[in-house]
Amino acid sequence: MSPATSSSSPRPDLTHHRVLVFDVYGTLVDWESAILAHIAPLFPKNTPAEDVLKAYASVEADLQARFPTEPYTAILERVWNRLAKKGDAEVVPSGIGEEAASTSAAAQDQDVPRSDDPAIAFAHSIASWQPFPDTIDALRKLKSHFDLVVLSNVDDNSFRGTHQLLSQPDGVSPFTLILTAQQIGTYKPDPASLTTALDRIRTLSSTHFRTKDIQDAQVLVVANSLFHDIRPANARGLRSVWIRRPGSVVGVEPLGGDSLLGAGESHPWTWAFDTMSDFADAVEHAFGARAGDVSRT
Repeated sequence: MSPATSSSSPRPDLTHHRVLVFDVYGTLVDWESAILAHIAPLFPKNTPAEDVLKAYASVEADLQARFPTEPYTAILERVWNRLAKKGDAEVVPSGIGEEAASTSAAAQDQDVPRSDDPAIAFAHSIASWQPFPDTIDALRKLKSHFDLVVLSNVDDNSFRGTHQLLSQPDGVSPFTLILTAQQIGTYKPDPASLTTALDRIRTLSSTHFRTKDIQDAQVLVVANSLFHDIRPANARGLRSVWIRRPGSVVGVEPLGGDSLLGAGESHPWTWAFDTMSDFADAVEHAFGARAGDVSRT
């Protein structure tokens, strides 16, 4: 489909960018299906999936803001227990006391056995969440034109499983740099997340990236979540691509309230596509057109 662009400024050229900074869960990985499989049984039968996901998103955002240094697995345990009404954020829920949290954090560096505790099982299911069908091929196409960077609200151990899935079929990683909330010490949409990513890209550009001395204007943020990624990119003055994923709930209304687009508000993204496949095809077309222009000069 044709891309939607912000009306606030002329449309720039996709080929002017050198680095893509990706959100992963919701953009590359179908996390909503995985979340529903674990969380929906906590709600009355026939509760609409949209209502379940809005409740999840609201609780997750609150807990990430209040516990920014906890591993994502610990956040997910808290989410499950909050939604199951077994505890709340004021009273540390069962299994996430100070001693237990320390044990859980230590377990990030080792395989975690399947647990009979559904909260723990949910927390450690992240590595099995599946990519969208178009993700792998789109990453392969985009890698031929850009350096790809991960900026994700997840812990290192959980991302290892996802990384393997996204490195199919040859096992070669598509990413030049991987940054997690565990490494940064805070969760998106905290501006520190994107600031840290940009700092790391600039620092490593001379040794790890194809383009040296990368400037912020050459970095493009690609994400499904307006709340976690697109708005922070816009606030920082970066261009962005919103991967809408039709039917997505968390990407549009992460706090379970009104849409993030207010009446009369200009779009915070530069381009919008329904899928990663649409975005990758647009990039291929843009670079092909540029090559054609060069050959004609």
